[in-house]
Amino acid sequence: MSKRIGILTGGGDAPGLNGIIEACSRSLIQSGYSVFGIQDGFEGVFKNDVMKITPEIILGIHAEAGT
Repeated sequence: MSKRIGILTGGGDAPGLNGIIEACSRSLIQSGYSVFGIQDGFEGVFKNDVMKITPEIILGIHAEAGT
């Protein structure tokens, strides 16, 4: 059975959120999970607007603005 987790932010920016997303994603990927980012908040759930998060995608996002 595969282990999958989706990451969704519900709107509005919060300081440090990109760092949390990067750290959690790295840890989960190293633990064998498939991690997916759900784009456009809760609307992305209904539109199935997801993307697989890879170490290359999240590399350095802690230093970027926005989520």
